[in-house]
Amino acid sequence: MPKRKLRNNPIQPWAVRYYAMVHVLGLFGTWHAAVHATPAVIYFAVAYFFLVHLSITCGAHRLYAHESYQASQLLQWTWVLLFSGAAQGPIIWWAGKHRLHHAKEDTLEDPHSPRRGFWFSHMGWLVRKYGPKQAPPKYLAHLLGERSDRFYPAKWQSGKKRWVLMPLMALVVPTLFGWYVEDPVGGLLVGGFTRLMFQYHLTWAVNSIGHTFGETKGGTSTNNWLLAIVTVGESFHANHHEEPLNPRLGRKWYDIDLGWYTIKACTYLGLARLPRNTLV
Repeated sequence: MPKRKLRNNPIQPWAVRYYAMVHVLGLFGTWHAAVHATPAVIYFAVAYFFLVHLSITCGAHRLYAHESYQASQLLQWTWVLLFSGAAQGPIIWWAGKHRLHHAKEDTLEDPHSPRRGFWFSHMGWLVRKYGPKQAPPKYLAHLLGERSDRFYPAKWQSGKKRWVLMPLMALVVPTLFGWYVEDPVGGLLVGGFTRLMFQYHLTWAVNSIGHTFGETKGGTSTNNWLLAIVTVGESFHANHHEEPLNPRLGRKWYDIDLGWYTIKACTYLGLARLPRNTLV
C-alpha cells in the first residue's frame, strides 16, 4: 500500500506499547530460559504453546470461523479457555475478521492484505488504526444470530470476562505452574511472555509467510510444510483457501496437520462430529 495512504491509518500507541512490552519481556524470558529456568518450566512452555495453538486452529479457526465440524459444549469450553491464553482478543472478533479475510482475499479490503506489504500483513494491521474494530455483522451472523446458542462458550468468552480470562490464562496459569516447581519467575517470563511472543509471531506468520513463501494454487495463499509443523497445520493455507469448509488442511498423508489429528481424535471420543463429505 502506498505510504501516503498508510498515513490515513495512524499508529495506535497503546498497541505499540503492548507488543513492545511482550517482546522485551519475551526476549528477557528467552535469556532466562537459557540461564536460569528449570527444565520443567521450559517443558511446560512448549506444551502450553501447542495446546493454546490447537485452540486457535481447532477452536477460533476451524470451528468458529468456518463451522467445519461440530463440537460438544465440553470441547468448546476447552477451546475458549485455552484460546484466552493466546491473548488474541475475543474469539468472535477473531472468527469474524477471518471470515472477512476470506471474503476479501487478495484485495486491499482484506484486514491483513499481503498487497499492503509483508510487515503490514504480519503485524502492521494490528498496530495501525485500520478498518472497523469488528467485522461487519453479516460475517458474525452464525455466532450472534438465531442459531448462536450452540456457540454460547464463544459469546461468553467474547464478553467483558475476557479481560479477566486473558491475563489469567496467558500469564497467571504459567506463573502458578512455575511457583509449583519453585520457579515462578521462569513461569511468568518463559511460560508467559516468551511463549506469548512466539504464539503471536507464528499466528501472524500464516498471514505473512503463508501468503508469500511456499506452494501456491492460484492467489497469494501458499502451503508451507515447514511452518505447518509449528502452527499445528495452519500453514497449509492454499489448501484451506481452496476448501475453507474442510477441517482437514493437510491433504496428503505426509502433511503434518496436528489440528486435524486432534479433531479426528475428538470424534472418536464423542466430543466432535465431522460433516459427511469430509476427506478423512
